[in-house]
Amino acid sequence: NASPTKNISSGKISSSLVAKIDSHPGEQQRVIVKYKGNGGVMAYSSLKVNSSSIASLSDNSSVVSVQEDAPVQLFSYAGYASNVTRINDVIPPAGNLTGEGSTVCVLDTGVNTQMLVEYNISYVGYNVLDNSSNITDVYGHGTEVAFPLISIAPKARYVFVKVINDSGVGYQSDVLAGLQYCQSQGANIVSLSIGSGGYNGYCNDDLV
Repeated sequence: NASPTKNISSGKISSSLVAKIDSHPGEQQRVIVKYKGNGGVMAYSSLKVNSSSIASLSDNSSVVSVQEDAPVQLFSYAGYASNVTRINDVIPPAGNLTGEGSTVCVLDTGVNTQMLVEYNISYVGYNVLDNSSNITDVYGHGTEVAFPLISIAPKARYVFVKVINDSGVGYQSDVLAGLQYCQSQGANIVSLSIGSGGYNGYCNDDLV
């Protein structure tokens, strides 16, 4: 049988995505498309494609690359606790270091907003999954990440972005959208306890 992607001649489509489409020609696959934007600025979008629609992206002169929108994983403290160096073990607590003047963006499962109120934390929140301000943390990982941050830097301005759903599932496109929101909010520190698997050398091939 001929490969469903046999007519794709462009090198824009990642080899792993081509292989996945060939293996499951009838299924739609999540992809991230990188476009040439105005003034040389690159733009990105998340789409679902199959063996029929992928060819149109390959032939589109505005498309720079198409890669799989891979799922991401949450980093758990329990998995690497023995290798963690605590900040206070390296730098003694200093009363004048409060985080004031910094904007910290946290990409995760959301946050317990009641905790933020109790600690009088200045923050904004955004949910990229449903384009809302609902950052309720059902899964709990985001709150686990946020607590040491607000304890160390209580006077920083925080931007909490929900990019992982209530079951702990997320995709690279969601994280990318979250990073773009961080940038729009002027964040100069980003907390990202999320990954998408192992790699060898530099991971320049992945957007996230």
